[in-house]
Parts: sequence; structure tokens; C-alpha cells
Amino acid sequence: EQALAIAEIAERFGSGEVRLTVWQNLLLPNIPNERVELACSALRDAGLDYTAGRVLSGTVACTGSRGCRFASTDTKTHALELAHDLDAHFHILQPVNLHVTGCSHSCAQHYIGDIGLMGVKVAGEPGYQVNLGGGADNDQAIARELFPALPYSHVQSSLHRLFAAYTDAAQGGEAFVDFCARHTIE
Repeated sequence: EQALAIAEIAERFGSGEVRLTVWQNLLLPNIPNERVELACSALRDAGLDYTAGRVLSGTVACTGSRGCRFASTDTKTHALELAHDLDAHFHILQPVNLHVTGCSHSCAQHYIGDIGLMGVKVAGEPGYQVNLGGGADNDQAIARELFPALPYSHVQSSLHRLFAAYTDAAQGGEAFVDFCARHTIE
């Protein structure tokens, strides 16, 4: 139903074109400025959101355990929970890329995220290997391991401590990835 609504909104307000991004988002291009608010209203009516915080807008998750037999974690649910929580608790000026993948196949490419989470089992419970400081394009880097196996129930509080340190010590609008590069894992 939502896919049909998107197609109809693209036809009615734009050029009928729908684009997919590598961030698993949709773009509806060529909507004239005077019709943008109407298109936004139609998206809301279809149960879709077109706004996102600095973390949510850079969040990618693989299918996870709901759709993949290799995944150890429910990546989609966890990624949304973490991104919404971080956006709600921290005022971040620069985008942060959160990549959440369910296993070592790394379909969500956890190793290039500013924060990369790879699903693991910790004492039989869902958990994540937590990595920091990955990058792509002009900021190419392989993320460094912060925690080898952290139960999911501890990931949120650990990220809160990390983001508190970042927001307290970032220098002059420093991006999260630059903050990570400036510090050792220790």
C-alpha cells in the first residue's frame, strides 16, 4: 500500500520518478516548490515520514534475523531504536553514519560506518561488536573495534557515553568521524 502511495505521490506532484539511495531512502525528485507541502502531507497520510535526525538520516541496516538465516540480531528494529534515541538525546550538527549488520557477511558494511555494529551472540543473547571511525569516499577508513561483543541491552548506554564524550569534547563543529580519528580506542 505504501509503495503504491509513493508511486501515486510521485506522479501527482512530481515527474513520476522515484529514486533509491544507498542509504535505503527514497527520493521523489522534480516536485515544484509550491507543491512540496502538499506532497509532504500526502506522505504523512500514507504513514511515511520524510524527516530524520542526524543519526537516523545516515542509518543503514541489513535485513537482520527477520529475513536472513545468518543474522544474529534484529538489525532493522535495533537500528531504528538506536538512531531515534541518539537523535532525541543529543544535539548533533554533523551527520553520523550508523551501519547495523546482523553477521560477518556485513551486508550493511559495518566496517565503513562512523559507528558500525555487527551482530553477534553474547551468552546466547543478541549483541553487537561495536566499531568506530570507518569511512568511504574521501574519508576512507576501516572502523576500529571498540567492543568485541556487547549485549544489545548495553549498546544504547554505551553509545550514550560515547556521544556525551563527543558532544563535550568535539572541537569547533568537528564531525563524529573526525573525533573518532583524533582519539585512540583506549
